[in-house]
Amino acid sequence: MFGLERKENAGLVKQEVIHMNLGKNIAELRKKNNLTQEELANMLGVSPQAVSKWENDAACPDIALLPKIAEIFGVTIDELMNEQGSIHSKKTVNSRIETKRIIQINVLSADGKSSKINIPFKLVSAGMKIGAMFGLDDNICCAINTAVESEVIDDLITVDGDNGEKVTIKII
Repeated sequence: MFGLERKENAGLVKQEVIHMNLGKNIAELRKKNNLTQEELANMLGVSPQAVSKWENDAACPDIALLPKIAEIFGVTIDELMNEQGSIHSKKTVNSRIETKRIIQINVLSADGKSSKINIPFKLVSAGMKIGAMFGLDDNICCAINTAVESEVIDDLITVDGDNGEKVTIKII
């Protein structure tokens, strides 16, 4: 990642290239937080290939994503773009689990077409609270909360439908 800096010297304007380690910092923070490129991509609503390109300095994230990336890793945007490298996150995976985890529902139809729905856990949590008011079993709420709070990223349930479709619900 490169930025330009203007310098004036004896009336001449000179542009110097300043090396920034945005891609390197994203990769370092992602690895420190035990996230895969796919998991980070899902949290940001981009493809895993986009994250790979950022980390290899072949592209850079949209400027609108920088605050969200910084928030995920518990750093400032300045720290994220730190040209010195080796930045340190102020929080760990455990402190972001409930707010950043996603329940993903994947429906694979019999003809091979796949549809994915990503639901932020905060929305699921709110839905469970509303469901509890209308008689949703507390054991279901506790089981979902326990699964989301664990660091395990896995399928919760897979169901094969009567018409050949397969529905998988997992936490990412």
